[in-house]
Amino acid sequence: MTTSPTALVLRHDVGIGLGNVEATLASRGYVVTTIDTPGADLGAVDPVAWDVVVVLGGAEGAYETDLPPHLAGEIALLAARAAERRPILGICLGAQVLATALGG
Repeated sequence: MTTSPTALVLRHDVGIGLGNVEATLASRGYVVTTIDTPGADLGAVDPVAWDVVVVLGGAEGAYETDLPPHLAGEIALLAARAAERRPILGICLGAQVLATALGG
């Protein structure tokens, strides 16, 4: 039995969606799970349970000295995922968070 590929989407703002990435994932049969990160317990998320993790944009900046708690959790999750060499796509703020998770 073949299972569908899976994607975890980390969303910072309900008004910011996947855009064109949504159609790409759908056309390839991905089952998408979205977590609204503000208020989520990201420590309970297995960083390698999905085939790909997509981190979306938001109003925050990963360079801010007082990171919102959800960004710190995302950085930890992405660092653990990157250590396992698993695919991650960061868009806008998501790219900043990913760069920070990788030591940038």
